[in-house]
Amino acid sequence: AQIPLHSWLPGSMEGKKETTLNLIIWLFFYCLITKILITNLYLNLVNISLLSVTILPKNIIDPLIDNLLGDGSLQFNHKEKDGKPKGNAIFTMTLKQKEYSDHLWGKVYSPICTKTSPSPWPNPKTGKEISQYNLKTRSLPALSSIHNEWYRWSDQLNKFTKIVPLNIEDLLTPIGLAHWIMDDGYWENDSSTVFLCTDNFTLDEISLLIKILMKNFNLTTTTKKRIKFNKEVCWRIRFSGKKENINLLKSLVLPYFIPPMVYKLGLK
Repeated sequence: AQIPLHSWLPGSMEGKKETTLNLIIWLFFYCLITKILITNLYLNLVNISLLSVTILPKNIIDPLIDNLLGDGSLQFNHKEKDGKPKGNAIFTMTLKQKEYSDHLWGKVYSPICTKTSPSPWPNPKTGKEISQYNLKTRSLPALSSIHNEWYRWSDQLNKFTKIVPLNIEDLLTPIGLAHWIMDDGYWENDSSTVFLCTDNFTLDEISLLIKILMKNFNLTTTTKKRIKFNKEVCWRIRFSGKKENINLLKSLVLPYFIPPMVYKLGLK
């Protein structure tokens, strides 16, 4: 639009000012609308490309891996044309984590999510008090591939159960650790340290995670035994409460924390 404008404007200044002003306004809105259309087209192409890829970009993989170590899960939802199932990710957050679930939906996983914001549970229409929010992604082949790494079929339970993949050392990053804590970690004042709720993993899997936390980040952690209400024994990861260990942990993850979640690091 600028090329014809440069040719037309000098001569047009000699004509009626009202006509000139209307044309300038028209050209301005023409350029603005064109920019918006091109931007939307680009975003749609990005989203369409993600629908068919089998490997997600790193800025989605890093947090996704450690949301899976927390309360995130994968399930098979739809089938592809060849009959193979397509998976989607599900994230369940407590009411206190509402801002975090909104952050995941609007900032972290927006390319693979629908336009529907995290839904409250129970449904407000029931009149019951909301206790959690649920977020789902679209069904993608890439999520099916990740499901194959993170889940094993259990004949005893007649369902898929989540596991810690053996290549977790290559997957665990500082940004992932930050999301792991924001998702499923908590600060214990009595111990002045952070705990990770790894209740559903085996002791061998937790031992592997403890080794990786030391190898990848030089963080000292131990296990903490916990007895569930049904008398089942489970284990959680406890970060050493030594000042240098906690300071190292904070230095690694704080750049990726959102302000409403820093309470999980004992901060306000």
